Amino acid sequence: MGEKRPFLVRTVHRAVPHTGLLEKFLYSKMADRIITVCESARRKLIDHLGLAPTRVTTISGAVDTDRFSPANKGGLIKKELGLSLDIPVVGMAAPFQSYRKHRSLFEAIPRIKEAVPGTKFLLVGHGGSYQSVLKKLAQKLNIEDDLIYTSYRDRDFPQVLAVMDVKVFLAPGADGFCRAVLEAMATSKPVVAAPVGPIMDIARDKFPGFIVNPEDSASLAKAVSILLQDKTLAEGKGESGRKLVEKYFREDIRAERVEEVYASLLRRRRS
Repeated sequence: MGEKRPFLVRTVHRAVPHTGLLEKFLYSKMADRIITVCESARRKLIDHLGLAPTRVTTISGAVDTDRFSPANKGGLIKKELGLSLDIPVVGMAAPFQSYRKHRSLFEAIPRIKEAVPGTKFLLVGHGGSYQSVLKKLAQKLNIEDDLIYTSYRDRDFPQVLAVMDVKVFLAPGADGFCRAVLEAMATSKPVVAAPVGPIMDIARDKFPGFIVNPEDSASLAKAVSILLQDKTLAEGKGESGRKLVEKYFREDIRAERVEEVYASLLRRRRS
């Protein structure tokens, strides 16, 4: 009897996967099972490539709930940044690239400042040529003094996240499953986010913040301002986010679901 071919499981990390001829060949002929990061990606592969629904499984992202926790405090980071403890902070963590939509946040800032004077905006990310474009926009909008730039800092990022009163997320990055949102939720931070695939999966259980059109700076400003002005609402949404993470988005839950995909293939071979 010849050797059995090993099973091939492919994970599609894009929230909006490609569905061209190459993908049709890879997913139809070269993969026994496909894992997607959100339900909308799963439906697209099934509908556009004609894959059997049983071959495509959605497994959401996960976050380290010990590392990202409401127990983290941002006092030392605020001191490092020259901010007093009572200063409200809106944060965005993303590389300075046009598709991450920093521009929308910048255009919302004048309205947020009018509603909640004194608010600062913490921008965490790697610099690049687009950062110079944003700095020119900040000059034009007269918001330069309201912005704080810092590079991505892995070692103490949970504490940096703890500084933020509201987390803004307007476009997914390379991981596809919106890890930044899960990290904020795990830290009990309310989130204002764009309606991308993984976010809409979370929203089915009651999203811990507001979902806005990332191109609509007025709606973005309104959502952020409401959370800054109503601390009880913000705290409640933050707490509900933590509960959702503990229920659905822990790393051990994701590991078990991935293991089950492989186990189901082995059971099929034995039957």
